[in-house]
Amino acid sequence: MNAYTKEKVYCICGPEFGPELEGRLAIIKKGLYGLKSSGAQWHAHFATTLYMMGFVPTRFDPTVWIKRREDNKGYDYIFSYVDDFLITAEDPKKYMSQLQEIYTIKNPSEPSDYLGGTYIGRPNSKWFITAKKYIKESISQIEKRLGIVIREEKTPMKTDDHPEFDDSPLLDNIHHREYQSLRGMLQWEVTLCRIDICYATASMSRFSAMPRTGHLSY
Repeated sequence: MNAYTKEKVYCICGPEFGPELEGRLAIIKKGLYGLKSSGAQWHAHFATTLYMMGFVPTRFDPTVWIKRREDNKGYDYIFSYVDDFLITAEDPKKYMSQLQEIYTIKNPSEPSDYLGGTYIGRPNSKWFITAKKYIKESISQIEKRLGIVIREEKTPMKTDDHPEFDDSPLLDNIHHREYQSLRGMLQWEVTLCRIDICYATASMSRFSAMPRTGHLSY
């Protein structure tokens, strides 16, 4: 609700607007969840704030912002994703205070979970990230939706696994979407820290357009 929208949007006020405004026409001036351009407008708005704080986006990822420290001995970082952000800096509270002067931030604290990753550590020490919690939640969701039990393996793929030879029936539309959802989860687990399943994930991603029932069981 901080970023102004460039779209011309209106709505009819519901009962939540009160009896005086219910049923009347309202012009939407700021981005709302659900509008196609809301994410882009918020990113541009938040980017303006970070520029004012001295940060610039990195070349490899525009959502990773970097700033050289005043003593020139290192860099501070701010990672942004929609309306979530993570500060990695020598003095993160300084940047949090600056942001709190502009935005209403809910429960600012040391990181515990961010974009599915679980952070373990303490101030002025080493931090570690694990995808263990995200993996367990992902498996639970898939098992409930598909009514299956996902097997546990010591290795991502067996040496005799050959999904390219699979000639089982093609998945229906519902299971096709589940396959793509599962592939997306695996790719994010690789991004978080599970480098060991990178090859297996890439191998199964080859069949995203026309996956078969056998592919879903790998």
